[in-house]
Amino acid sequence: MDKEQLNLSYLHFFPYSSFRVNQESFIKDIEKYTSEQKNTLLEAPNGTGKTIIALSSVLPVAIKNQLKIIYLCRTHAQNARVIKELKKIADKLAENELNIKVNGISIRGRSQMCLNKNLIELNLSPQDSAIVCEDLRNNENCIHYENLQINKSEIIDSSNLFKSPTEAEEIIKFSKERILCPYFLSKFLLEKVPLVVCNYQWIYNPSIYP
Repeated sequence: MDKEQLNLSYLHFFPYSSFRVNQESFIKDIEKYTSEQKNTLLEAPNGTGKTIIALSSVLPVAIKNQLKIIYLCRTHAQNARVIKELKKIADKLAENELNIKVNGISIRGRSQMCLNKNLIELNLSPQDSAIVCEDLRNNENCIHYENLQINKSEIIDSSNLFKSPTEAEEIIKFSKERILCPYFLSKFLLEKVPLVVCNYQWIYNPSIYP
């Protein structure tokens, strides 16, 4: 690890020119307690800027210690907001010519990402969809999954899209254009990015977490 990474603080990641009321003190506290491996609970109203507080305080700690961040949200709109803020952080790091990269993806469930028309038309429950999806894959009857399996490493490594924070909707659009499976593409990407944004059930429901 170089000196640049060792000297990281929240100031390197906060992408705005000024702080809202109490923002900086919240960030300092969370960064401190995270470094000490302590839990932090922040309850604050809308407009406090909780997303950027969380990201700018935790990212320097995660990078220094080579940790992965799992950011849990309630809705897909909140997931997209996290990626939007992460992109602003990435832009700031690039503008300041720091040799530090931040990357991440947001993911959705199979039913929200599947592009197989046969499976979509069945309108099944998530559990039944998983069974049918597995059957289609095992019998090589999903062209989206087959295309992804053929050259997934090349797809991921050659695309500029995945070199920066990427929202689930961007993964879906990318996959539609190339006839790929966005659901399994996002699962392959999980291993390669340091920050994953997802809904709570991905962690708390053992029947669906990856």
